[in-house]
Amino acid sequence: MDKEVKLGDGVASELKKEFNSELSSAGKKLIQTIFKYLCDKVQDVDFDDLLKKSARRMRKKYYPFGLLNLLKKAFCQADIRA
Repeated sequence: MDKEVKLGDGVASELKKEFNSELSSAGKKLIQTIFKYLCDKVQDVDFDDLLKKSARRMRKKYYPFGLLNLLKKAFCQADIRA
């Protein structure tokens, strides 16, 4: 017996394959574009200055409460115990 091939057989699966392939390519290009943009922006950031500002803010916020000293003592004692 010969199998009859009907009009449209296999079309849906081929379209799904093509759609998935194109969607994958578009997604990859989008991700590359986003990361290129982010890399360009990150190059403009002065991380040393950012870290200094962050450290200053932490000292102003927590030092009056003695938390930094408590943390230093806790870490030093943990090192001694180990």
